[in-house]
Amino acid sequence: MKTPINDMLNKYAEQNAVRLHMPGHKGMLKGFERDITELSFSDNLRNPTAVIAQSQQLYADELGARCCMYSVNGSTGGLFALAANCRGKVLVESNCHVSLLNGLKLFSKEYTVVENTIHDGIPMPLTLSQIEGTLSENPDIGTVFLTSPNYFGINADLEEIYIFLRRKQVLLFVDSAHGAHFGLHPLLPSNAVNFCDAVVESCHKTLPAMTQTAVVLTNDIDLGKDIKKSLNMVTTTSPSFVLVASIESAMDYTVTHREQYTELKKCVDGFVEDVTSHGWKVLSNDDFTRLVIDCSGHGKGTDVADFLERNNVFVEHYTDRYIVCILTLMDGAIQLDRLLEVLTAYNGSRSDRLDNYVDMCFEKN
Repeated sequence: MKTPINDMLNKYAEQNAVRLHMPGHKGMLKGFERDITELSFSDNLRNPTAVIAQSQQLYADELGARCCMYSVNGSTGGLFALAANCRGKVLVESNCHVSLLNGLKLFSKEYTVVENTIHDGIPMPLTLSQIEGTLSENPDIGTVFLTSPNYFGINADLEEIYIFLRRKQVLLFVDSAHGAHFGLHPLLPSNAVNFCDAVVESCHKTLPAMTQTAVVLTNDIDLGKDIKKSLNMVTTTSPSFVLVASIESAMDYTVTHREQYTELKKCVDGFVEDVTSHGWKVLSNDDFTRLVIDCSGHGKGTDVADFLERNNVFVEHYTDRYIVCILTLMDGAIQLDRLLEVLTAYNGSRSDRLDNYVDMCFEKN
């Protein structure tokens, strides 16, 4: 993939310009050379017409989408923007991210909550049957907002749900924060943008992008224009070009090295076989890069996570029963071998832990 934003930043960093503009470090500190403000040649994230517009279109093209908007406020900014464009009452699931609820409250949107079914301690995606039943009881619902995949790598049946909602003329928005890598390799699920009106995806979660980066994708150009207006309402007027460039770099790296997903899948399959032989269980889900390890029979997931940390292995999330590990193209046999080594050394060591950050993000409001 071409990288117009990175090319522009590199050129400016290398020309030893006299910087009589923001930011105050003037590019003179190591690692700050590419951190600039909006200049005549740099384009503007709020109204892109040049290199940022080109980069966003390249990103969209890789996923077969028509419209892409970069966000430097994470998926939170994207969820706020979609919340602003919800029609009618909004159907949300009980396991939705707190940012979505905050966005709906911010824009005074009425919503109704559908409880996720819990299976073996995991909140499952809403089904078409649940959505049909809720719509029949709430005919004023104009938007359904789903999370897919969830934190445990399980997808909703978006295609079936989208077909049904289109007939009902009800919008389908998707929080696919954990699915930015979907659609980039045959071993991965299809990207959610194919089966909804608009979707938010966190680049920093599953692509090699910097923290705080995300994209909003849609195939509806008119809706995209409205979302862009809303996105500008909730984002900074001084976006970091380093973060913006990171989104572009992440997609470029992924499409250039996408064959590594094949090797990663082999490593995961080998790990699952080995760890299973030591009595651990691995959850079957829709995303092989999301390792969910069932700690039943070994102790609490919180204790396992603590033991891993004391051995310099840090997982994404843990519950009383599970630990959740995110794998990307940056991972492989070395990381999985170390995880296996520490898990096999675990002997039921116990500790008291507080709820982790993920629990706070999905707290009931």
